Amino acid sequence: MAGARGLRKPLALLWPLALLGLCALVGGCVEDGHFKCATSAQCGAGGVCEPGGGCSFEDPSCSATGRRYGTFAELANQCTGADGGVSPDGGDAGPLTCTPALAVGGGHTCVKLGDTVQCWGNNDSGQVGDGTRLRRSTPRTVTGLGPVAALSAGYFHTCAWTVAGEIWCWGDNEELQVADARRGAVTRPQLIAGLGTIQQLSSGGRGSCVLEQSGAIKCWGANNFGQLGNGVPGAPSTPVTVVDVPPAQSISVGGYLACAITRSGGQLWCWGENDAGQLGIGNLDVKARPVQTMMTDAVEVAVGESHVCARKLDGSVWCWGWNALGQVGAGAGLGDNVLMPKQVRNVSGVVEIASGPNYSCAREGDGDVWCWGGDSYGQSGVGDTQYARDTPVRATPVGAATALGVGRDHACALRAGGQLACWGRGALGALGDGSMVQSSQPVEVTGTSFTQLGAGADVTCGVDSAGTGQCWGLNGFGQLGLGDGADRLRPTALTLASGAMPAQFAPGHWRTCVRTTAGGAQCWGSNNEGALGNDETPPMTHDRPVVVVGVSGASHLALGGSHACVRRGADGAVLCWGHNASRQLGDGTTMSRPAAVASAVTGALDVVTGSDFSCARTAGMGVTCWGDNNFGQLGDGSGMPRSAPVTVVAEAGGTALTGVVELVAGDGHACARTATQVLCWGVGYSGQLGDNMFGSANAARVVSGMTAMRVFAGGSRTCAIDMAGALKCWGDNFQGALGDGGHLPRAVPTQVMGLTSGVVDAAIGSGGHTCARTMDGKSWCWGENEYGQLGVGSGIGAGTSHTALSPRVVGLSCP
Repeated sequence: MAGARGLRKPLALLWPLALLGLCALVGGCVEDGHFKCATSAQCGAGGVCEPGGGCSFEDPSCSATGRRYGTFAELANQCTGADGGVSPDGGDAGPLTCTPALAVGGGHTCVKLGDTVQCWGNNDSGQVGDGTRLRRSTPRTVTGLGPVAALSAGYFHTCAWTVAGEIWCWGDNEELQVADARRGAVTRPQLIAGLGTIQQLSSGGRGSCVLEQSGAIKCWGANNFGQLGNGVPGAPSTPVTVVDVPPAQSISVGGYLACAITRSGGQLWCWGENDAGQLGIGNLDVKARPVQTMMTDAVEVAVGESHVCARKLDGSVWCWGWNALGQVGAGAGLGDNVLMPKQVRNVSGVVEIASGPNYSCAREGDGDVWCWGGDSYGQSGVGDTQYARDTPVRATPVGAATALGVGRDHACALRAGGQLACWGRGALGALGDGSMVQSSQPVEVTGTSFTQLGAGADVTCGVDSAGTGQCWGLNGFGQLGLGDGADRLRPTALTLASGAMPAQFAPGHWRTCVRTTAGGAQCWGSNNEGALGNDETPPMTHDRPVVVVGVSGASHLALGGSHACVRRGADGAVLCWGHNASRQLGDGTTMSRPAAVASAVTGALDVVTGSDFSCARTAGMGVTCWGDNNFGQLGDGSGMPRSAPVTVVAEAGGTALTGVVELVAGDGHACARTATQVLCWGVGYSGQLGDNMFGSANAARVVSGMTAMRVFAGGSRTCAIDMAGALKCWGDNFQGALGDGGHLPRAVPTQVMGLTSGVVDAAIGSGGHTCARTMDGKSWCWGENEYGQLGVGSGIGAGTSHTALSPRVVGLSCP
């Protein structure tokens, strides 16, 4: 096939190099030795001009598209992808091993995973480093670097420090950020010459600096405010040495200034722009040579656009400079510039700080992340937007973070398990979570009538009127059970093992389980901690259903974060499998179980599971729970984790909850329905408890004004069908998941638009979408639609920008 393709080269093969740069005179052009087409006619016989300007030709070995780029395209000899980039056949990364590093830029993000670097997001200046200028909403591999030790990102450029001791940069070079005399976009890594032995790398808005082992600092890039620190105007095309500053131990580059911490006494020196007092010297004088600030005992510095923060030896954080959006974090309101360091409130024991242009974040020793300053795009990560925050707030649900990265309008954190979570503005693909579409109002899932629905993290499944199981949405771990990893935009039928028929679907996080009509259970997708229950050693991901070992006679199924439980109909016994670190299996141990084991519960009427806890409705119409209890999700009035069931009590009076006719659970909360009330307990920061408050409760609280026929819970949301058949929802509303046409969280029941009567069923995804079924046989979905989970057959929804108001996991993970 290679020989056949060689006979069909673009006309660029015949053009002399003298035509380089004369693109305006011809229909196509040659840039950097690559032919860029404008129309398919310029590619010759059988050629197609791809969106990125490269000619492609037919090649059946490229399984995704059946086409491969020609020799003189920027992506030469790689298989084409659906977005004009490359498909996995063409060299994108396969399975990854991880030693993670993170760099967050103006509108792009990069990570180091093992020996590879992957980037995504805004790529207008080539800052993704994949050889193109196409914006990327999912990770792309940067080639030509070799093993990398560290990464750093500016607004529109990226740099890497390799294990070999070299610095490579790519992206915008209009101000010589790539230290190359050629101005413009540099789409692949370029070696930075003239450096010694490196100790640290830092990239800022429009330039970069390195700290050499000698303690000397060298910088390159923009110098309009003296931010190169050599006292000489102009931007040279090679790195220059910063003058006057004593030997340094740490550096940070911001928008128009840079700072260094000295090896002696932790003194902080800064240079560059000072219009808001960001140099910390008590005045507004610009300094093209370093000057000493009033800060001592500093161990880390983070420089934003016009503010600076420093971490001291005692774990405290101090900030100064521009404070119009609360960047100083001292709780003193917004407005006046702060010329001298002030201590940031609410944070202590801080081990890492990072600053964006107008906000900052800090990571404490326990992994909690706190952010303050500008928050127009939800970059504080608390689940809503606010113009500004002058006091730090805790980003949730980041979990235990091990590294922190802050960009212009979005932030990311590496979780303890190696996952990357990002939040904030994603209009340019910076969150790395795929497409950017959503609907804040119900849209009909056409073509199929369902008798049962289940919604998980970006997945929806249902049993149709013929008794067939169908699933749609995200499929990266095979969680649709269709035998491949391709997402589905519409309901697609699947086949269960051994000819079984589905009775109840329960999609979860990266896996799906089903209870069969015969009383068994089957699961597929990710098998982390034995979550599929098929007693497999070592556990492996499966993209088709496998049988859960030890389950028979099941009458109810519930999926948690990485565990699952069933109720056995004959005796009401509860059997569970999967992850057990929080004692959520209820077997008295913390050992994960790859097959179903009996919990301590018998005589249960049904069972539900949260992320790391489980609950059962007892024969006496009460509720018992076990597992994690950090936010009161066991409802026993305490915050103690439990390996054996404890009784849920009502907050009013402290007596055992009784008369419960229905029990449901979300990720961190649970709700019970009685004949006259709905009561909820556990995590409530998004308003999911429905008590008109945004806070957690360790005992059951009454939902405001709600008498219901049915109740549903998932993720950080709750819904109920009221006595008139209307669907009302409350809690987290990012991406419009409450269906009220907006995006603000609600702490009281709120009417879903258009579903004011005739609702008979609902399913709440643990991500950002919700579905409902009405009496006329129609199914409706609303909210997030990155992976087609609304089932409308299109990846194009309401709006072209994407904001994640809470952290979203990028499609990368580390073992």
